[in-house]
Amino acid sequence: MAENAERGGNETLKSSAVNTSGDDTEAFPEARRCDVCHQHAFKYRCPRCSIRSCCLACINQHKADMSCTGKRDRTAYVPMADLSLNHLRSDLSFLEDVETNADSARRQVQHTIGSGNSATAVPLAPSRLLPHHLASLKHQAHLRGTELLFQPPGMTKRKQNNSQWVSKKKIIIWRIELEFILGEEESNPGPPPKKTLKLGGGQGTRDQVSSSKEKASMILTAPRTPETQTLSDIISRFLELQPGRADAHHRLREFVDAGVENLTVLLKVERRPAGQPLWWSLPLYVPLKDILRGCCIIEFPRFQILTPQQVRVTKEYVMVPKTDT
Repeated sequence: MAENAERGGNETLKSSAVNTSGDDTEAFPEARRCDVCHQHAFKYRCPRCSIRSCCLACINQHKADMSCTGKRDRTAYVPMADLSLNHLRSDLSFLEDVETNADSARRQVQHTIGSGNSATAVPLAPSRLLPHHLASLKHQAHLRGTELLFQPPGMTKRKQNNSQWVSKKKIIIWRIELEFILGEEESNPGPPPKKTLKLGGGQGTRDQVSSSKEKASMILTAPRTPETQTLSDIISRFLELQPGRADAHHRLREFVDAGVENLTVLLKVERRPAGQPLWWSLPLYVPLKDILRGCCIIEFPRFQILTPQQVRVTKEYVMVPKTDT
């Protein structure tokens, strides 16, 4: 019996050696074989035509034989029952690619002057590449003596900017941000939950509270502010104690105690060397359209507000008084 057992074991080993050392055709069932060489188990499946392959050589052979790109047809119909998270991700990527290509095409738009072989291509003016509402806003700002610049589509400030020219009222509605420079004793409480505050000229949103060892600040937003309003009126509404605003009012207590008439409002001068920043010191009782005359604004104005104590001790700001002309 021992001899039979030994003989059986030897036959098993020989059978195993035969299956693993030669052609793999019999080792794998048809459902698992490579569709190109029909010899090995497949490892990959073509996203476009679902052909199975086992190695790079088979993949390249498949692409050459069937003129296949190897990329899934992202516009092909997918039944609802077969829809998966991967399909949704692919669709989202496809839409992002479309947006990117459309933006790239807009940037490369050229205006052809002349006809025939003598035609010359001249790039369109930047305003011609802007959407109509932004081109109108830029034009009206230019008529008021304000140079308005826009960031490329997709940038954060471009997405946030909801300033507009209201043709029926012949007025510009600005989105403005007020950055209150807090005292150094302010600790870092972390960003508070976002709240919306109803103000007279529109709505104000507490967007952000940031702090560091050198400077802490609270940024408040007035997204729909008519150009006829003054900085004094805008700041006063934020400093008023209103229902649901006790926390913000407490953090701005030094500005409340100083009084609006004693605050200093600054606007950064654009197109300056990085190491030589300059700030306009703005009047409080002049309409926005007059304050912004002669200024360069990127998307929308952001004003920085300091108390008299901060103005006396700060060395960070180089200020230039700005009149209303």
